[in-house]
Amino acid sequence: MNCTSRHLTCALANMCRYLLWSLMSGLIAAGSGRCGGYDAYTAWTKAGPPAPRCRFGDETSVTRDAARGIAEIEAFLAERDHASGRVDDRAVRRAENGETGLTAS
Repeated sequence: MNCTSRHLTCALANMCRYLLWSLMSGLIAAGSGRCGGYDAYTAWTKAGPPAPRCRFGDETSVTRDAARGIAEIEAFLAERDHASGRVDDRAVRRAENGETGLTAS
């Protein structure tokens, strides 16, 4: 599943959870009003709507920022080593291939 469809699926799931919570709030309010006991509705609304389960940018932005930072550090170290005459073949190959050194989890 690619990133866009995963975000869309999470957004739709969060929206459905909120709409179902709103529907249940209405049913509890109607039942409480009809029976005269507002304690159930008060407790339900005090709990609040469900928290979203999917955060959209957290994981991907942290991974992207980490990859960018590692690439900058590797470029700096390769440049420094090149100026001093030392060459780390692994860092040069990773920089040429555009790899960041991060592994996918």
